Amino acid sequence: MCVWVTFAWSYVLGTALPRHQFGFVQSKMYPVYFKAMAYSVGVAFLGQCLMSGHTKDNAAGIGIFQASNLIMSIVLILVNLLFLQPLATKVMLKEDGKGEITTGERTAAKSEICRAFLNFMILVSLTCHILHLARRLHNSC
Repeated sequence: MCVWVTFAWSYVLGTALPRHQFGFVQSKMYPVYFKAMAYSVGVAFLGQCLMSGHTKDNAAGIGIFQASNLIMSIVLILVNLLFLQPLATKVMLKEDGKGEITTGERTAAKSEICRAFLNFMILVSLTCHILHLARRLHNSC
């Protein structure tokens, strides 16, 4: 889901829709996306906590690292959901359509860059977790 939204969905909609309409679509879709991501990563965190006591990962500190990794992902998702996404959407929906770049457009651009960076960091974090799960699966066979 993170790969799709980060690399495909946002790019396609950003190029296909005018900025005002894109802001409206974002205001409806991104909260659902971030909530789904938060719940999914939360379930992964609970699974990690339950399984870390039953494996050798805890002795090597890998279980603690993976739990911290997932907590960091949840925090980044919540920052996106609660702060950056509403700010960017609010500015996009209030644009006046004039030819000059306004302060609001600069703020929206900064929010978009921060949100994209946090999405990328979440993607890296979750990729590390997937690699950890793949390694555990490989070692159990």
